[in-house]
Amino acid sequence: MVDDVPEVFRPQLEEVAFTLEDVPLITCCLWRTASDDGWRTGRATYERDGSDQMFDLLIDRSPEAYVAWVATDEEAPPVPVEPVAHVFALRPLTEEVVRALNPEIGLRDVRADLQEIGYPVE
Repeated sequence: MVDDVPEVFRPQLEEVAFTLEDVPLITCCLWRTASDDGWRTGRATYERDGSDQMFDLLIDRSPEAYVAWVATDEEAPPVPVEPVAHVFALRPLTEEVVRALNPEIGLRDVRADLQEIGYPVE
């Protein structure tokens, strides 16, 4: 899991607070350098104890993976992939996209939150 970690992050792998007898105590390992265009992971093998599904969204960052994850919650309403893809692409939000994700609210309801996080609004 840590073989591919860049040299710049190697000191963190050796931090005594995160090791036991020189073995890293980690559940998952992701990194992103200033020049990367996305998060990186090392090659890892999973135990077939169900833990492989626990990190699916960390590995597959696609809108389809998010929609599939939401669908695992029996109480959650279905989420269409098109507006999720719109958000994942950081395209400016519109009234239609907000209502497609949640018909009970509109762009006006989330405008302050969007400004706070710097998300683009049409």
